[in-house]
Amino acid sequence: MNGHIICERPNTAIYKYEGYMQLGPHEEKISLNTDYVLLRGMSLRNTEHVYGVVVFTGHDTKVMKNSATGKYKFSSLEKLTNKSIYIIFLIQCILAFTAALLGAHFQFLVNHNFHNYLYCGTSAGKAEKDC
Repeated sequence: MNGHIICERPNTAIYKYEGYMQLGPHEEKISLNTDYVLLRGMSLRNTEHVYGVVVFTGHDTKVMKNSATGKYKFSSLEKLTNKSIYIIFLIQCILAFTAALLGAHFQFLVNHNFHNYLYCGTSAGKAEKDC
């Protein structure tokens, strides 16, 4: 037996199939639709014999195209926890920035030359004791 099948590209429409089969170059075209298609996992009963052709395999089958991974759902408790964590992180960043500003301001008020830890040498001919 020799022939060819012309059909649609692999898609997710389970209840729709269009194509035709031609067994020879001058033979008539046999229409193919969902009445002639067995999807993956289906079984055929009460039949003496069957001629079959595999059209799509692997991830191209209609069933595999429809088996998308499930979307992860967040519970209301998880949403509340995530929101609380974002707020706590933001408050900690604001507090750290405020503490840094206040600490720098306090150092400037107490000691105008608060960068003296960077200088390690003599000052007006006298050796620094802290170096």
